[in-house]
Amino acid sequence: MHRYRSISVWFFVGTALVALASCGTDRSSEPEFGPPASGPTRIPRTVVPAGTPSAQLDIIPDSGIPTPAPTSTPTITSSDTPVPIATATAAAPSSMVPEPSTPPGTAFIGVPFLTGTIGLNSAMTDPHIPFMGFGESLFLSKAGETPQPWLATGFEVASDLSGVTITIREGVQFHTNNGDFGNVTAEDVAWSMNNANLATNPGSIHGSGSIFSTLWGEWEAIDSITIKFDFATYDARWAEEFLNQTGALFTVYSRRAFDEKGEAWVRDHVVTTGPYEVEEWMDGERLTLFSHYAGGGQHYIPALTPETDRVVVMQMPEDVVRAAVLRNGIVDAAILRPNDAQHFINSGFALTPASSGPDLVFNPKKILSWEMGRTGVSEIGDTWNLVLQP
Repeated sequence: MHRYRSISVWFFVGTALVALASCGTDRSSEPEFGPPASGPTRIPRTVVPAGTPSAQLDIIPDSGIPTPAPTSTPTITSSDTPVPIATATAAAPSSMVPEPSTPPGTAFIGVPFLTGTIGLNSAMTDPHIPFMGFGESLFLSKAGETPQPWLATGFEVASDLSGVTITIREGVQFHTNNGDFGNVTAEDVAWSMNNANLATNPGSIHGSGSIFSTLWGEWEAIDSITIKFDFATYDARWAEEFLNQTGALFTVYSRRAFDEKGEAWVRDHVVTTGPYEVEEWMDGERLTLFSHYAGGGQHYIPALTPETDRVVVMQMPEDVVRAAVLRNGIVDAAILRPNDAQHFINSGFALTPASSGPDLVFNPKKILSWEMGRTGVSEIGDTWNLVLQP
């Protein structure tokens, strides 16, 4: 059965670890790390102990998976308790659920508000870009607030707690839809943080710029894969709270694009990494994303490979309009008010569970499943976990 992979949409952050059944997929709700394998392999979970003076991600023999060296008193633990599952449809869809009129392989989603194009941290780029499926940062989340490898593969805290050395993943290419800017390097990561940090860039209006300024000063690229910074104020939660998907997130952009094209250009052209690329971004109207792997291949973290070819997010401020277009099959999913959402659920539509914020309701005749919270956090859904009907 042919299935398509999609990505996440953002806006209202949920905090519960919940998953929608894949209805025919055997994909785990937990992320997998390490180089792509030749066949399906269950990858052991990795846990980065937080708050320890020194932690470094080593390699488990025969797995290639980064994991921390053991410590005698880890402050974060994980659980193998099964993740709650919510099926896409509790019963067969009602006759009130329309036949979708949207193109195969593409998910259309109605949202009340869509942010504008900003490809520069200091210019107040949307901090939730990585939840949209494009744009990446240093650590992912798993088992609550436990940091897991993303663009960073390891770190070491100085024994006197004065600073940190971070190792960056090699061979991750920036998206090429706006030009070829090579692979991500430590210089790109350091520049992206320094551009956002109010301490190193007083003109920054990044949402977390003031937070970063209280924690550290300038980040420095030691070589192509190594970054070092000193703490202004040591905080044991620096990785899981301030450089993590669930914390004060920043996006890694291309320093080369900024240097070659200039500030005005990068504000309007997003040059970053991630499962999806931006095809079109019309401020206040729509955002169209396409799978970076539509022609084959997979993300360096296989669990992040999209299952949907294309996602179109459309701004529809009026509640009644979003409800009407969903009811008539013009969109495949929409954010609805709780009372409206319940009426749709009662008539055969499916709900993507979240612990807070408006409800995202989808048409089960078009969308097979939508996993919420592979990472434990999403604003509308983890878009790369959106699976369409064949």
